[in-house]
Amino acid sequence: MAGIEAVESRIRADVAAGALSADTGAALLARHAGAIPQGMSRQARDGAAREVPDGLAHIVMAVRPRTGTRRG
Repeated sequence: MAGIEAVESRIRADVAAGALSADTGAALLARHAGAIPQGMSRQARDGAAREVPDGLAHIVMAVRPRTGTRRG
């Protein structure tokens, strides 16, 4: 299993374990998780200042799902 499928599998396992809400859309969240670094890479490649991808990373970490007992 590679790439997005592996991320989706992990998200589904976290849903099953109660670390993420039961209504978490595993497939879409996995795609989102893959799209973010791709977009950040593209911006960096296109010459964005380092602050742009760094700032995006901070936003991603602030808005990621954090339910259940596990944090991180």
